[in-house]
Amino acid sequence: MARNYVEFDLRIHSPEIDNVLSGLGYVAAVSPRPGGPWNLLVLSKVSAGRGRLMEVVAVRAPDRFRLNKLIYRRDIDVVTIAPGTAVPSRAQMRALADQGKAVEVVVGEFMRSDPRRLLEILDLMEDFVGASLFSQGASTIGEIKNPLDILNYLDAMTGRRRPWVDPLLKNPLDYLVDTMYRRGVCL
Repeated sequence: MARNYVEFDLRIHSPEIDNVLSGLGYVAAVSPRPGGPWNLLVLSKVSAGRGRLMEVVAVRAPDRFRLNKLIYRRDIDVVTIAPGTAVPSRAQMRALADQGKAVEVVVGEFMRSDPRRLLEILDLMEDFVGASLFSQGASTIGEIKNPLDILNYLDAMTGRRRPWVDPLLKNPLDYLVDTMYRRGVCL
């Protein structure tokens, strides 16, 4: 079984959820922290319980106009695409890649609400050359899926394997290490 997965949108922490994640090969989880002007995400090691290592700043832009402003902010690491958020244009996707920002797709929320829109986003992600992150948006144990099940679901939806599946198979810690390096964080 592949190891070193990271869940980038874990809505709640509990020992039971941490045990399920570590059993599936997750080594870290990123949880939204309430409060503050931005959606601050805190990375916690799943296997060692909750411990803040660093902050990854992610934003959910409500429209493309606001997204244009957020693309060029140095303090933002991730732009999240979920139901109810702006879907970047191809030009904005190129700008995100040029600025070194990652694009996160919350697959679980689309699976529950609008699978057809997920297909449109996956087509857009096919040409994206920057860091792609796929998360589940899990808030209960029942919503946690094996990453390979998500990969098979995406393959079944599209009918073929696409280049955007690499982030699910490669080590997603690479992006976090790059983010830490840019911020000068030492562990």
